[in-house]
Amino acid sequence: MIKKFNLINNKDFLFLWLGHSISIFGDSVYSIAVMWYVMLVTGSTVQMGISLIFSQVPIVLLSPIAGVIADRFNRKKILIICDIISGILIGVVFILSLSGLLKIWIIYAISFSIASIGAFFSPSINAVIPSIVKKEDLPIANSMNQLTRFSCGIVGPALAGVLIAVTGVKILFIINSISFIISSIFEIFINVATVSKDKEKTNNNLIKSFIEDLKEGFIYCINTKVIFFFMIVAGIIVNFLTAPLDIYIPIYSSKILKSNSSAYGLLIAIIAVGGIASSLISPIITKKIKHYYLLTIGVAGEGIFMISFALSKNLITAAISLLLLGCSFGITNSSLSIIMQTLIPNEIMGRVSSVFGMIAGATVPLGYFIGGIISKMYVVTSIVLASGIIVTIAGISTIKITNKEVNKGII
Repeated sequence: MIKKFNLINNKDFLFLWLGHSISIFGDSVYSIAVMWYVMLVTGSTVQMGISLIFSQVPIVLLSPIAGVIADRFNRKKILIICDIISGILIGVVFILSLSGLLKIWIIYAISFSIASIGAFFSPSINAVIPSIVKKEDLPIANSMNQLTRFSCGIVGPALAGVLIAVTGVKILFIINSISFIISSIFEIFINVATVSKDKEKTNNNLIKSFIEDLKEGFIYCINTKVIFFFMIVAGIIVNFLTAPLDIYIPIYSSKILKSNSSAYGLLIAIIAVGGIASSLISPIITKKIKHYYLLTIGVAGEGIFMISFALSKNLITAAISLLLLGCSFGITNSSLSIIMQTLIPNEIMGRVSSVFGMIAGATVPLGYFIGGIISKMYVVTSIVLASGIIVTIAGISTIKITNKEVNKGII
C-alpha cells in the first residue's frame, strides 16, 4: 500500500500540504476569533455580517487579476509573499489587541487586506498542485487537501471556543499569525517549475498584454464547453442554493426540532464529518468510476440529500441527510478539482481557476442575502425542498455532457 502511495516520496507536495494545512487551521481559529471579537465589542449581528462582506468582496474584485499574476510570475514566490504578509497583518491585529488600540474599522480593513491576499494565493496554489503532482496521484492529493479543510472545520472552531473561554480571544490572533509564517517557511523548500511565457506577449505593451491575458482566461472558460457548463451548474446554481444552509440549519434546529444549540452544533459538524468520509474514500472510488460521472453523482447527491433533509422530522434523519450531503460536497469538489487540473493547460490554470473563484465569491454572499430574506417569508423546510429539487435537476442535466467527455477517454 505504501509503495502505491507515491505522494509519501513527493517532498514538494508534502511541504506544500503541511504548510497549507497549518495555515488553514490558523484561519479556522481566526475566523471564530474575529466574529467573537466583533460581537463582543459591538453586540451587533449586522456588524458581524459586514465583517463577512469585507472578507468576500476582494475575491470577486481581484480574482481575475490574481489569475493573470499567477500565470505570469513565479508561483512559489507568490505563495511565500502572500503568507508572510498575512502573518504580519494578523500579527498587527494581535499587537493592537494587547495595547487596547484595536478598533472595529481596523478589523474590517485587515479582513479586507487578508481576503485580497487570499485572492492572489488561491489561483497560485491551484496551479502549483498539478505542476508538482503526477496525474495518477491527483485524486489522493485533492483528498488530502479536502481532509485537512473539513477536519479544520471541526477542530478549529471547537478549539477556538475552548481557548476563548480559557485565555480570551487575543491568543487566537497570534496563533493564526504564526500559522502563516510557518506555512511560508514550508513553501521555501518546494520546487515549482517556472511557467513558460509567450515572448511575443512579454515584449508587447505591459498593460495591453495584461488585458489580453485577462481576456484569455474568460474566453477559455466560455469556449471550453465542459468548463463553462460546470461553472454554471456547480459555480453558480449549486453554490447559490447551498450557501444559505448556514442560515436554514439553525432555523430548522430551533423551529422544527424545537431543540437547543447542541443540536445545531451537531448538524453543522456532521456535514464536515461527511466531507472527511468522502475524502478518505474518494481515491478508492475514482479507480472504479470516472471523474465526470462522480461529479454528476456528487451534484445530484447534494440535491437529493437536501430534499431528504427538508423532509426530516427528527434529529436522526436530519443528521443522516446532512452526513450524506457532506459526502456529496466532498465528491463534487474533489471531482471538479481533478477535472480542471487534468483538462486545463498549466500555463493558464491560474486565470481559469480565478474565474471560478470570482464566480463562487460572488454567488455565495448573494445566496446568503437572498436566503436570509426568503427565510423570513416562507417555511424553511419548503425553501430547502425547492432548492434541493433544483440542484438535483441541475445534477441530472450534466449526464449528457459527462457521457460525451467520458467517451473522449481523457479522464
